[in-house]
Amino acid sequence: MPITDDQALNLYIQAATGETQAAVCSRQLTGFRAEFALRFEAWRIANAKGLRKGALLADAKGLNKISPPNLKSFATMNAQILENLPEDDLQRRCNELLSSLLQASMKLTSSKD
Repeated sequence: MPITDDQALNLYIQAATGETQAAVCSRQLTGFRAEFALRFEAWRIANAKGLRKGALLADAKGLNKISPPNLKSFATMNAQILENLPEDDLQRRCNELLSSLLQASMKLTSSKD
């Protein structure tokens, strides 16, 4: 089943915000960086076609422009919110980030069978 424009754009936004949030999690949580890198790489490979399409759509919609408001400023704002959470909430959000990558990869793998 072909990926829709909305799905592709959402994947691209998820990648951008996920990487920015992972930087916060990596600074705060031991071992997060390595686990995220493994899962994110697998997720990126599984979603490569959608991410390419999403990047083109983001460019066409002006989300990747140099000056704010843009996707980078949106991702940074989300990361700042994450960074200011209490430790237990931060841990939960970082775990959710890891889980979302694993679940998305598993869905794609099972849909290809």
